[in-house]
Amino acid sequence: MVSANINRSGPHLFSSAPGKELQITVILPVKNEEEGLIRTLEALRLQLDNFNQPLNLDVYEILLLANNCTDESALLARTYQSAFPEFRLHVVEIQLERKEAHIGTVRRILMDEAFDRLNSVGRPRGIIVPTDGDSEVDPHWLHYIMEEMNKGNDVVGGRILPRETPALSKIHHLRDVSYRFHLSRLESMLDPCGSDPWPRHFQCYGPSLAVTCEIYEKAGRIPAIPYLEDEEFRKALYRIDAKVRKSPKVKVYTSSRLVGKVEFGFSV
Repeated sequence: MVSANINRSGPHLFSSAPGKELQITVILPVKNEEEGLIRTLEALRLQLDNFNQPLNLDVYEILLLANNCTDESALLARTYQSAFPEFRLHVVEIQLERKEAHIGTVRRILMDEAFDRLNSVGRPRGIIVPTDGDSEVDPHWLHYIMEEMNKGNDVVGGRILPRETPALSKIHHLRDVSYRFHLSRLESMLDPCGSDPWPRHFQCYGPSLAVTCEIYEKAGRIPAIPYLEDEEFRKALYRIDAKVRKSPKVKVYTSSRLVGKVEFGFSV
């Protein structure tokens, strides 16, 4: 385990060199996610192409940062790493100071690391993709992200689908989703967007928010704030007129916990 902070200097946390064929770096912040972490890693390892064949493992990598964990998350990740050495999973465990021990700091560290790694192999349009330790990406998640980026888009937001939504919140969630879909449909009719045609959805948040390296830097990078860092970053992307695609093909399934790890997030 190492100590780190957002203003760190010196060597990168992830010391292993990126592969020359690298096109996508997935960042995975983890804090006490031992219960579902194996499912998360399995979904990332078993990615498929458009012919339902295994995606080339040299094309993408996973940067997993276990921060301030009090469970066995880091050990589980390292054990998984050892079991599947061909899977480009890189694991680092850190201890952040209390004032910096939040998701904004961790996402910023990870996305900056991803940016540097992709640029080091000559990929200015390399793709940085955050997801979460309580989420499972769709089997074609990376394929459809690359497909949308190859159309000239700068950002690809994925549809975030809760697993086993508690009865207490299900009706309210469905009403909210229905409203937002209708709103997105109306927007597509009144103010059509060439990079984001219908069908589309309305989400562009942390569990599935892919950006190119060049647009990540142009937007000022993700802010290291305690919560809603992805929302502030999304706003920054629109301010610089990034081409944002909210593809219904890009999907991630996330936990339906009602008590989150930040003051305001998906659990609300």
